[in-house]
Amino acid sequence: MAPTDLLKAKTPVEQKNNQPSEPAKELRPAQRSHPWRRIIIVAVLAILVFAGLLGYRVYRIGTAITAPTTDMSFYQQIKSLIVPSERPLRGEEEGRINVLLLGFGGAGHQGAYLSDTIIVASLNPQTKEVALMSIPRDLYVEIPGYGYRKINNAFAFGHMEKDVTDGGEALAQATVQQVLGIPIHYYAWLDFSGFEKIVDDIGGIDVTIDQSFVDYTYPTLDYGYQTVRFTEGQQTMDGDTALKYVRSRHGTNGEGSDFARSKRQQKVIMAVKEKLLSFGTLTNPTRISSVLDDLTSHTKTNFQIWEISKVAKMFEAISGDKISSHVIDNSKDGLLVSKHTEDGAYILSPKSGNFSEIQYFAQNIFNLSSIQKENAEIAVLNGTKTTGLGRSTADDLEALQYTVTKVDSTANQPATVIYDLSNGANPETAAALKDKFRSRVETQLPQSLQKLFTSETLPDIIIVLGEDMVPAKPTGGSVV
Repeated sequence: MAPTDLLKAKTPVEQKNNQPSEPAKELRPAQRSHPWRRIIIVAVLAILVFAGLLGYRVYRIGTAITAPTTDMSFYQQIKSLIVPSERPLRGEEEGRINVLLLGFGGAGHQGAYLSDTIIVASLNPQTKEVALMSIPRDLYVEIPGYGYRKINNAFAFGHMEKDVTDGGEALAQATVQQVLGIPIHYYAWLDFSGFEKIVDDIGGIDVTIDQSFVDYTYPTLDYGYQTVRFTEGQQTMDGDTALKYVRSRHGTNGEGSDFARSKRQQKVIMAVKEKLLSFGTLTNPTRISSVLDDLTSHTKTNFQIWEISKVAKMFEAISGDKISSHVIDNSKDGLLVSKHTEDGAYILSPKSGNFSEIQYFAQNIFNLSSIQKENAEIAVLNGTKTTGLGRSTADDLEALQYTVTKVDSTANQPATVIYDLSNGANPETAAALKDKFRSRVETQLPQSLQKLFTSETLPDIIIVLGEDMVPAKPTGGSVV
C-alpha cells in the first residue's frame, strides 16, 4: 500500500461512522402532503358528483314536464345543460320567440281549467329584450270549433276533448295566435298549487305593493269568500300570500280590475325570476331539489330540455331595463271596451271593432318601447270627407302609445302621406307609422300645409289621411 493510501485509510469504526448516506430523495410537489389539498380534491369530487346527479335529475324531471324528443340522445340532453346547443330555437332566426304562459286553478278549484292568467312573453334574441303582454280573461274571441267565447275558455275546452294529446295547450295556442296575429312557438302552464309551492320552495319573494287595497270577496276552496288585505310598501310574501296578491279581482283603491291584476301578475313573475336566479337559491341544493320536485307535478311545457337550457343561457344576465310590461285593457287610451252579451255576461271587445289594432300592437311590441323613448310629437290631419276620421285615428295612435299633439282637417287627399320633419331624430316612429299606414314618407312639408302650424307648434311628424284610409262601404247585392 502506498504511503498516501495509508494516510487515507480509516479504521472500521471510522468507516462506519463516516459512511456517506444515500442521497435524500427530494419530494416532488405532487408527493408533498398538504391536508388542504386533499380537502379541495374531495370537495371538487363532491361537486362533480352532485352536478352529475343534479344533471340526471334535471333530465329525468325535464322529460316529465317537457315535450318528448327523439332526435337527441341522453348524453346530448345532459350536455345541453352545460353547453347550449347551436341549433336555433323556434322563432330565433326570425328575431322573435313567443311563449304563451298560462295559469289556472287545477283540481279543487271552481272552473279548474279556466285560464286565470294569460301572458305572452316575447323574447328578442338579438337585443336580449323581453316584452310581457297580458291578455284579459274576459276578452271575447272566436275559439276554433266553439264560436265566440271568453278567451279563458280555450284551454278548458281543449283540455276536455277526448283522445286529443295536449288538447288544452293546442287550442289555447291556436286561439291566441288568431287573436294577436303572431306565431306562438312555445307554451308553459302552472297551476295554483304549484305556484304556491315554488314560491315557498325558494324562501318567498320580495314584492313592492304600489298601493294598499282590500278584497272582501276573495274565493275560498269551499266556494265561499274571505277578506284579504295588502299594505303599500315592500313585503316578503310566502306562496299563499303571493297567490292571493295575483288572483285578487275585487280589490279597493283601483285594484278591482283584471288589468290591475295583470300588472300585479307581471310584477310577481319578475320577483320569482329574481329569486330563482339569485345566489342564495342557485347554491342551495335543498331549494333546487324542492323546485324540481314541484315542477314535475304542477307544470308542463313544449320546450325541450336543450331549448330550456339555451333560453336560460341566452337571457341569464338580462337587466330590468330590457324588460317591458304591457296590458291590453279598456282604459281611456286602451284598445278595448266593456260590453255585455245578450245573456248579460260581461265581456271585453276591441274598441276599433276588429282585432287589427290589437294585432298591430302585438306585432310591434318591441318597437313600442323605442317609440316611447323617442316621444315624437305627431299631428293628424284628416284629408278625407269622412267626419271624425282624424279624431278616431288619433285615438287609435294614442292607444298604441304614440303622442298626438294636434288633430285638424285639410283639403281632400287621394292617398295618405307621412311627413317626417325631425331630420331623422325619430327613425323607429317614422318606420312604424309607414308600416301601419302603408304610405310614403316625405321630409318636406308642402306650403299648403305650413299655414296650419307656427314654428312653435310644428310637430315632429305629420300624418295626412287620404281617401285610401276610408273603409269601403258594402254595396249590397250578390257577391260573385
